[in-house]
Amino acid sequence: MLERQHQVLSILTPEQKVKYSEIKQEHMNKCAEKMQKRMSDKQA
Repeated sequence: MLERQHQVLSILTPEQKVKYSEIKQEHMNKCAEKMQKRMSDKQA
């Protein structure tokens, strides 16, 4: 997976790399929110 990500990043322009990072960060935030919601649902 990291190798594929490196290949993708190696062909992107600097602007595309910034956008890619933003999208990746948003995705990670959504995943974290879902995990937190699941954890709080289990405790209730």
